[in-house]
Amino acid sequence: MDYLETEKRILYDGETIKVCSLAEYITRVVELTNYECKYFWYRGHGVADWPLIPGIQRSLKEFDTLDKFYTHERYSTNNFQSYASSFLQNKPAMDDFSAWLTIMQHYGLHTRLLDWSRSPLYALYFATQNFEKHDEEDACT
Repeated sequence: MDYLETEKRILYDGETIKVCSLAEYITRVVELTNYECKYFWYRGHGVADWPLIPGIQRSLKEFDTLDKFYTHERYSTNNFQSYASSFLQNKPAMDDFSAWLTIMQHYGLHTRLLDWSRSPLYALYFATQNFEKHDEEDACT
């Protein structure tokens, strides 16, 4: 089996692997990473059925038109840049939109970015950080 077939079988076949402990989770991650795939990226969700939609896009339904949505996004970015400029020591250039989005995401603002990690344990943390709110639902990474 070549690299692409292995990656497809592991990542895209829709198989759900349920685990009930940290040890079992780590064991399964180690099994997955023993394939020839060089890198895996992980994301944690508190509810397995949540779609992969960036935070700011979830608020899209609040706006009548896309123009109003984009205006809101630009306002939020400008507002953040204004406040953050006073406390960031190594701030990016004002026109480096992707760098600013990354910083905004880091500080918890809704952006068009999705958080991903090369660490399965970071993903597990985000999947379980609010388990009290979703104790009837399965989390996922």
